[in-house]
Amino acid sequence: MMIPNKEVRILYKDFVRLWFQKKMSSEQLRLFLEALTQGKPEQFKALLQLFAEQVFSYHDLPGQEAEGFYHAFVLGLLINLEGRYEIKSNRESGSGRYDIALTPKKNDPLGVILEFKGLKLKSKTRLDAAAAKALTQIEEKNYASEMRQRGVGRIFKIGVAARGKKVDIKSVID
Repeated sequence: MMIPNKEVRILYKDFVRLWFQKKMSSEQLRLFLEALTQGKPEQFKALLQLFAEQVFSYHDLPGQEAEGFYHAFVLGLLINLEGRYEIKSNRESGSGRYDIALTPKKNDPLGVILEFKGLKLKSKTRLDAAAAKALTQIEEKNYASEMRQRGVGRIFKIGVAARGKKVDIKSVID
């Protein structure tokens, strides 16, 4: 997903900012983005869980469609980082296609790759197992290859699993 031009990007950014200001504080958003860009998995998980509880409706999150919903939600938040990072969604890298990647534009030392898994409400699969599967997918499909080729030294890899308003993550920085 890409925003087609500068004018649409500005409108989208303003729309997203206004909508989120009604739902959450700008400090929460700042801390969420900090968690991603500084490799703080516990803070990232806690704030994503808080956002799910404060912002989402169960009607937004039916079954595996929750994967797309969380993906789009996080992608919308990341527009605030476009000055520092190239933000890409559903692009090929390695032997597959990652959900979201943040590649530093300058000397930021940390790239970020996110992979989402959505579970049906009645699924017997544990959230932690689904998050681990998402992280394993990042590793096995070598989603970090493009960033490595561009000289990104450290990459925060995050597997996110969601069932309704519950989330879990597994992550590694390497």
